[in-house]
Amino acid sequence: MIEFISVGQRAEGIIAIGQEATGFIAIGQSATGVFALGQMARGVFVAGQLAIGVFAVGMLSVGLVGSVGMVGAGARGLGGILPLVPGPHRKPKLPAAGNPQAIREGREVGWLPVTISGGAPNVSIQHETGPIAATVAPACNEAVTTAAAASNTTVYALLGPGPGGKPELRRLMRMFDPWATFGTTRWVLGAGQLIALAIACGVYCEVVLVPLGDFLLVALRSIVTGS
Repeated sequence: MIEFISVGQRAEGIIAIGQEATGFIAIGQSATGVFALGQMARGVFVAGQLAIGVFAVGMLSVGLVGSVGMVGAGARGLGGILPLVPGPHRKPKLPAAGNPQAIREGREVGWLPVTISGGAPNVSIQHETGPIAATVAPACNEAVTTAAAASNTTVYALLGPGPGGKPELRRLMRMFDPWATFGTTRWVLGAGQLIALAIACGVYCEVVLVPLGDFLLVALRSIVTGS
């Protein structure tokens, strides 16, 4: 019969405490349970130096859904965790756009998405509402040359009042989109992550799910039959 509280070297109970503990709640050097705490912890919600679970916290941790640790793997995690599920496509956060007409007239400082051609001082700045006749701040000359070389690439320009009341290009910013930049490489990386996740699931089933499932079935039978 499965005890409610079991204490010993090889403890098995609903609450198990021992060197090798197996239970719904298990605490020990080697602990296996739905909730497990130990030097080596296996189960669903686990914490230990070596932790393998659905949610795992440990120095070396593998959590199929979530993992926290110095080194490990998991769908998502904190610390030195290798993600096993490809992340969603996150669009870069864009700066708030200014008023194009007010910027053209040199009355406002603001960011605008533009394309650039030519080079300082004869730079051509094109916004979706039309061209913007602006001077280029000296500190921006190199950035303008780089942006112009990447033809038809949208960059974000900070424009404000300049000499003579004309707008002046003060800063350029290119929004880096890793998914677009790496192209097909992201699909290769994503496939590798999913393969690693499948391997982790197989290891979890063999190392955790089988022994824990066997114990829980025995415990359930014991509770139902009273023996």
